[in-house]
Amino acid sequence: MNKKLDVLKRDVRAASDSVSALSSVTATGYSKAIPVAQYAAVKVNVLASSVTSGGVLKVWVSDEYEAPDFTSAIAVDNWYQQQSVIDTGSTDITPITDITIDANGSKSYELNTNGAKWVCIELDSRTDGTFSVKTIGYNL
Repeated sequence: MNKKLDVLKRDVRAASDSVSALSSVTATGYSKAIPVAQYAAVKVNVLASSVTSGGVLKVWVSDEYEAPDFTSAIAVDNWYQQQSVIDTGSTDITPITDITIDANGSKSYELNTNGAKWVCIELDSRTDGTFSVKTIGYNL
């Protein structure tokens, strides 16, 4: 067995973490605050089922030392902002702020954390369907 390859494999596995942000939700709402300070980028995986009209997801970030309350108004002592993402399944790399889900299936988006310490996923509007979102932080 190649010891250098084994070490590299361990390092790659340690370079990413997966967090279930929203799990089979059927109502609007927010995920918990997810720590991302240690990552250069975050992949946002969305799974939608039973969708005919769908819903809209938003990604919020904060660079505050402590996690803000993403469900409260933005304020000097509760700072956060909406962050654009890139649809990794599209050839169009134009950043988008609202992730519109209007069909069953899965999609992936890339979030450049730009020094953010916290991420929150919001199901902002929903007509129908069940939504699950997983975030994966990366350093590579």
